[in-house]
Amino acid sequence: MKGLESEIRRFSRFGAVGVVNNILLYLLFIALISVGMPPVFGAGVCYLIGVLTSYLLNRRWVFFSSNGHADD
Repeated sequence: MKGLESEIRRFSRFGAVGVVNNILLYLLFIALISVGMPPVFGAGVCYLIGVLTSYLLNRRWVFFSSNGHADD
């Protein structure tokens, strides 16, 4: 049962990272558009930032990995 609880917690954190990341990136996109950035470039900027933050948060907070990729 402990393993199932751990997986549920991990899945919840994974979902939370996705939801929070999307909300923040949407707000960033709106801010970039409001200061005059073309929507295509704003979407590109948000995409790059989203990939980076999602990767880092999932790696450190969801999967608790601090090793290099060769060690994982």
